[in-house]
Amino acid sequence: ATSGDRPTGDRFSRLARVLLLDALVMITVTAIVYQVVLAPDANPTGVAVVTNFLEHQAVPVLSVLAWLVVGPRRAFDRRTFSLFLVVPVVWVVYMLARGAFIDAYPYPFVNVSTNGYASVAVALCAILAFGLALAALYTGLDKVLSRRR
Repeated sequence: ATSGDRPTGDRFSRLARVLLLDALVMITVTAIVYQVVLAPDANPTGVAVVTNFLEHQAVPVLSVLAWLVVGPRRAFDRRTFSLFLVVPVVWVVYMLARGAFIDAYPYPFVNVSTNGYASVAVALCAILAFGLALAALYTGLDKVLSRRR
């Protein structure tokens, strides 16, 4: 068998596969949350027009497209899926702890000072649930695309 026939799991560590799934999910969430929640109130000017477009539209689309076109394939399995939430949950805990300490939050919908913990918890749970659905979608797509090779 050639190296292209081997499962990705033979070449990449579990950590690398989990981080790849995290990257795909988190960049997709970035794009969609921005478009649905933040963009209606955003009014970038100057260089921010370009950086905003790159950060919230171009990079997410190109990242997912690159994975769809070149892979790697056979990267995601049940164990990878089960571990993918570690990074987003650690980020949420860090963001909330940092925000409580400096009284500043990266997005209005996670601002505990203005929205309260209950509202922020609902928003974060919804985003994490959406992330789970995306991880399942990418895991399924990985299986389908692996069969085509």
